[in-house]
Amino acid sequence: MQLRRYLATNGLTDTWKCPDWYPVVQAAKYLGVAPWELMQQSIYWRDKALIAMTAEYQAQEIINNQGK
Repeated sequence: MQLRRYLATNGLTDTWKCPDWYPVVQAAKYLGVAPWELMQQSIYWRDKALIAMTAEYQAQEIINNQGK
């Protein structure tokens, strides 16, 4: 339930925190590996995957808002 509420608020609240395991799951999904495999690697790759995901999401928002 905490994850659902965190996602529903786009993380813009202090009431619902992102579960500590969720970024690992998202980064693993982005990289196409199992979360337990990613956890055996350097944190560098998890961080880079999360940075790339965020940049892609933000760029898509900019593109979507340009036509409005």
